[in-house]
Amino acid sequence: MKAILVRLNKSQEDYEFIVMNIYLRWCMDFAINYTNDLQKVVANTPINKYFLTEFKKIEAEFLEIMQEYDGATNIKPKDALQVFNRCSIQIFNRYPKILIHEAKKLNIINHDHTAN
Repeated sequence: MKAILVRLNKSQEDYEFIVMNIYLRWCMDFAINYTNDLQKVVANTPINKYFLTEFKKIEAEFLEIMQEYDGATNIKPKDALQVFNRCSIQIFNRYPKILIHEAKKLNIINHDHTAN
């Protein structure tokens, strides 16, 4: 991951924010009802593992593409970010149908901590 941080000129925290934002937008594609479905999908461990596994492949592809520009002095972090964004958009074509279906079937129980 350090290579990605260097290429994008981002801190670990900034990069994690970018990935979390992508994850949330990706999950939103599967939520019909944001009130219930989105929470179920975002908080589902198997779905998160699937996303992270697939996103690692995208990160590897990004680094492979960027290797072609090693030594180029005119490539700036904003250019690398554009390449990263083009690579990361691929995640929106990946869909764990069975995992999404199972996550939506879960019942979320809201506990009212104010009631005694």
